Amino acid sequence: MSTLSTLIMMLFWLFLILEALMFLIPVFHGMHYPKLMITPFIMLSIVTPLLYILFMEECLYYNVNYTVLSTKEAFSQAVYTNKFWNNFFNKKATLLKIPIFIFAMLVMLIFSTIYFGLVWLYSTNIIAEKAFDPGILIVIPIFTIFAGIPFLLFFQNNPVRWLLAVRKLERGKIIFEEENHV
Repeated sequence: MSTLSTLIMMLFWLFLILEALMFLIPVFHGMHYPKLMITPFIMLSIVTPLLYILFMEECLYYNVNYTVLSTKEAFSQAVYTNKFWNNFFNKKATLLKIPIFIFAMLVMLIFSTIYFGLVWLYSTNIIAEKAFDPGILIVIPIFTIFAGIPFLLFFQNNPVRWLLAVRKLERGKIIFEEENHV
C-alpha cells in the first residue's frame, strides 16, 4: 500500500470517527444539538463518502498502469467462478439478467439517497435544536459507507458491463492473448 493510500485511509477513518463523535456533543449541551454543529456536520457528511471513494480507488487500482491481454482459459474461469454469477441457474448471458443487475445497483443508489436524506433530517434537527437521538451514532457512520458504494458499483465494477463482456465471450468476439499474436 502506498503512502497516499495510507494517508487517505487514515483520513477516512478519522473523519468517520469524528462524524460519530460529533453526535456526542448534545450530551454536554442539555441533550440538544447546538447550532454551531451544522457546518461541521454537513462538511463531514460530504467529505467522508468522498474519502471512502478515494480510499477504495487507491486500494483497488494502485499501480494499475497498463493492461495485459488475458488467455481464454483465465477469462473463462474468472467469468464462471464469479459469486454473483453462481446465483443463476442458467449460466448464459441473457438480456433478461440485466434488470436483475440494474435492480441491485438501484438498491445501492437508494441506500445512498437515504444517507443524504438522513444528513438533511439531522441538519434540520440541529437547526431546530431538537432533542438528541442516540440512534444517529450508529446510523450515519454506516450509511456513510453506503453513500460511496454506488459510485464504485456504477463506474468501476458495473455488473451490466460485466454481463455484456460475458455475452461477447460466449459469442467469441473477445480477442485473447494467443489470438493476438497470430
